[in-house]
Amino acid sequence: MEPGVIAYKFLDEGGVGERVGFLPVLSGYVADVDRFVAQRRIPIAGFAAARAAERRDGPAAYEQERRVQAVWLAGRLELKGPGGRG
Repeated sequence: MEPGVIAYKFLDEGGVGERVGFLPVLSGYVADVDRFVAQRRIPIAGFAAARAAERRDGPAAYEQERRVQAVWLAGRLELKGPGGRG
């Protein structure tokens, strides 16, 4: 799986299930993400999406997923990095 694909699907397209929902072991995470988003509990939805990535591709995938989510959030908030870099 591409790094951060779950975050992009969850955050931008609202479809984490498109990437991992077909895997029985991960379908519970998909249901959780959908429920949390519907309840506007976005932080826990991001965590659940990262856990799905970890279960599918290992511990490094969790970190990568959270990193991609952080970059996405910084972009949405128009935050700049050190020295004014985006």
